[in-house]
Amino acid sequence: MTNQAPAKLEEEYAEPLGAWRRQPSPATAGALLKAVRPVIDTAVTTYAPGSSPAVAGRAKLMALAAMQRYDPRQMRLRSFLLSQLQSLRRVGREGAEPIRWPERIVLDLHNIERSRRELEDRLGRDPTTSELSDYSGLSPLRISRIRQAKPALSEGSLERRRSELGSGGAMPPVANPDDDAWTEFVYHDLAPNEQKIFEWTTGYRGAERLSSQAIADKFGLSPAAISHRRADIQAKFNARPNFL
Repeated sequence: MTNQAPAKLEEEYAEPLGAWRRQPSPATAGALLKAVRPVIDTAVTTYAPGSSPAVAGRAKLMALAAMQRYDPRQMRLRSFLLSQLQSLRRVGREGAEPIRWPERIVLDLHNIERSRRELEDRLGRDPTTSELSDYSGLSPLRISRIRQAKPALSEGSLERRRSELGSGGAMPPVANPDDDAWTEFVYHDLAPNEQKIFEWTTGYRGAERLSSQAIADKFGLSPAAISHRRADIQAKFNARPNFL
């Protein structure tokens, strides 16, 4: 982006938006969010009046995601953001989570999601936590903590999630989660697809836990094939030497 803002991009947003697009990072994302903060605040008070402070965190993530698609030649950034944040009405109706999102978590969560999408496009599959760590520059422990820091689902959303998973949604772990050293050793020795099956099965490092059918859909396989691969993974964990 040149120093001169495109005709429809407001001058006060040109520099932070350009810096963020040239080099996406928590620092440039934070500067951009600071610049558009009045617009986000307007959207929250307009579309979700009386909502909890947690909605502001959701709005920041939504704004960053939207600005990846923003075309300065089409409309003003303020108008674009206000139109994109109208879905906050639904957030307000469903009820906001009671946990306030610290700014750093919002930025790191956006970094994780952006990195995941870019890696998925590059690899043709969901990246493992290790691959996500290498690409995003965040440690596996930080990624795990950020995932776990995401506010809990509202009760209504939780019931819908249980319904989507069905009675088989709660899956047994394939390894002892308390045996961290052995778990780490075996996890790093797994193939990428096996790592993802392990993550989605056990919730390892804060990953979302999915049903066998959902995992099968991710890979374009049958649930039986996923069960077979899970058994192979389990066998690797069962091979723990006696001296460990």
